Amino acid sequence: MTDYPFEKVWDEFLQGDSIEELIKSHISEHKSFLQVIQRYVESLQSGESVNILEIGCGTAIDSYYIAEQTKAKIWAIDVSPKSIKVAEKVGRYFNHKINLKIANAVKTDFENNFFDLIFSQGVIEHFRDPVPVMKEQIRLLRTDGYIIIDVPQKYNIYTLYRKLLTKMGRWPYEWERGYSITELRKLGNRMGLKTVDVSSRGLTCELSKSKRPYIAVLGKFYDFFMRNFHKFFHKFSIYYMQNICVVFTKDKI
Repeated sequence: MTDYPFEKVWDEFLQGDSIEELIKSHISEHKSFLQVIQRYVESLQSGESVNILEIGCGTAIDSYYIAEQTKAKIWAIDVSPKSIKVAEKVGRYFNHKINLKIANAVKTDFENNFFDLIFSQGVIEHFRDPVPVMKEQIRLLRTDGYIIIDVPQKYNIYTLYRKLLTKMGRWPYEWERGYSITELRKLGNRMGLKTVDVSSRGLTCELSKSKRPYIAVLGKFYDFFMRNFHKFFHKFSIYYMQNICVVFTKDKI
């Protein structure tokens, strides 16, 4: 991973004016993931303050949304200064503020056991070795706290599309891998975490919105197929939907 990933992506956000539309679209696409976070935040709230951390926040829309829906105190960090500028711009559209900070997810300066819940979306898959970033989250998390990780599903057309664009040198989101639900659970278990929940999201893909006609047609066919496939095999959705999410808890040592 480079020190400042996605710089071109953040430049586009900073220069763009349709932030409100971006926020609505993001929340709609992340709705089920946000509901998972909200459910576990609410389970932690018992009259006491709950501290939440988002790793690799990007736009920080997820953090702002959770701040609006709960009473949690939220920190959002990203290694890219431009990302934090984007998050500050996004924050103008929300009533509740969060704590934004430039920080490397592998080494932060937060105290041990400071957070009750740590979450990330689209982050872990960019680390060739995810162990250091996982260790840092475990250090920061209090006992019985939660780590929620959402990553791209390995067995999905999105993965094939990403690999194709990567080989063509046209993938804008740095090096990335997909995870199967088994691999993600094993990663947590290997770090001494206990799996408490699994879920998935993203039945259709973005290919149907492509400006290239042949890709758009392929995307529409895929979306049609998946909608019908899902009617009969929805119980197995964690094995084929675009993103998977695992909730881990840190047991007493």
